[in-house]
Amino acid sequence: MEVLRRSLSYRDVERLLADRSAGAQIETMQNVVGELQSEGLSYEARRLAEGVVQAYSRHAEQAVREALAWQIAHSPLLSRELSEHLARDVASVAFPVLRYSDDLDDALLLEVIAEGDNRKQVAVAMRSEVSATVSDALVDQGSEEAVVALMGNSGAEISDPAYDRALDRFDGKTAVANAIAGRGELPARVAEKLVHRVAEEMRRALVARYKLSPVLLRGLVDHARESVTALLLQPVAGRQDDLDLFVEHLVVNNRLSPSLMLRALCAGDVSFFVVALAKLCRIAPDNARRLALQGGALGLRAAFEKAGLPTALMPPFRSAIEVVNEMGGTGIDEAGRRSFQVRALSRVFGANSSNEDPAIDELLRQLFDGKPAPVVQQAMEDAGIPFAPVFAQA
Repeated sequence: MEVLRRSLSYRDVERLLADRSAGAQIETMQNVVGELQSEGLSYEARRLAEGVVQAYSRHAEQAVREALAWQIAHSPLLSRELSEHLARDVASVAFPVLRYSDDLDDALLLEVIAEGDNRKQVAVAMRSEVSATVSDALVDQGSEEAVVALMGNSGAEISDPAYDRALDRFDGKTAVANAIAGRGELPARVAEKLVHRVAEEMRRALVARYKLSPVLLRGLVDHARESVTALLLQPVAGRQDDLDLFVEHLVVNNRLSPSLMLRALCAGDVSFFVVALAKLCRIAPDNARRLALQGGALGLRAAFEKAGLPTALMPPFRSAIEVVNEMGGTGIDEAGRRSFQVRALSRVFGANSSNEDPAIDELLRQLFDGKPAPVVQQAMEDAGIPFAPVFAQA
């Protein structure tokens, strides 16, 4: 077909529109768009060419509209009016516009999401920027594929509650959980919830596959999950709001255990231990700090009793608190974390390893999970024990 001339006339337009085959119309449309993008047309010719684009966007068959949408998706020719019109078209036409157009406001995007079309929802989820409002709508109404695309989009703003709703709505869907896990700056509370979901899935699979005892497996899985949860403490330790939310999440889900609190204390995450104790006692963190760190054996006992923690477990906590107070009584900075851990593990294990209480023995077992081998070895040497304890792997 003859390439569109710079002096486009009404007769040219009539001739170009006369052939109704899809192939001819697509070629015509490509020529028209090419001429418009060249910016060499007269005012009258430009108006005519824009009329051709508008006519094709509304009246051409689907294959032509698809070709038009993909060709102008990144073009200045995609006006706000044209964007909105094409976004409401069938998914194959709307996709590139929903994906790339900057002229679509949240109100229209919410309208599109509500249509329930999977491919349109995926296009919205993949936009370079997605507001929290649109993300909320996708989490609540979008398909699994759309939510996976949203969570994998670094340009999407996602509120903390939206993560919870996505995990609840797509419970057991590995693709959604993996996409959430891959996001940067994931709230620690959400990360811990992910650990819980993955652990439960692993437990169910093992029970079904090997016909193992569900009770035994729950203990092993909970043990492994707590090791991972302990690793999540450090990133949030310096952010009080995040720490409060994280601890509240653990309390609500019955996962704030004495062993996790002792792990945190021996790892140098003193703020977590204080906030956790305060939550369990229902007192202010400053009061919990004074009772546990400055109140001696009497203060710690009072805190344990109010928190509902077994007082029989107090000895290893007292040993760890001694080390905390020797090193200033506050959170441990990164430079001093390794030396603190060595000293705390050495003190706790050396002072309590001869205790015959099975509950304390179990606490001591769990202290070495996730600790670097040099830290464990040095702690054992400092405690006068010639070997590092060997524990079963969960």
